[in-house]
Amino acid sequence: MNIYMFNSLTSPEKLKIWLQSAEIGRRLGERGEAIVCRQIAGFYAEYERGGNGWKYARTFTNPDLLAPYLDQIDIGEVS
Repeated sequence: MNIYMFNSLTSPEKLKIWLQSAEIGRRLGERGEAIVCRQIAGFYAEYERGGNGWKYARTFTNPDLLAPYLDQIDIGEVS
């Protein structure tokens, strides 16, 4: 799966993959109290927690956009 395939999916399909990514991908952290970012197969997806569950926020590949999460990412296994 790449970012283009993910973005072509329906909202329920995207959410299912995003939730499954907790097992197969990597949770990078939270931004504020509501937005959670996960890495999925070479791209990143953010979802926002709301009163009605999870709401799609955005996908991106630019690592510069990870800045809000950098202090939460565990790089202990890298060293």
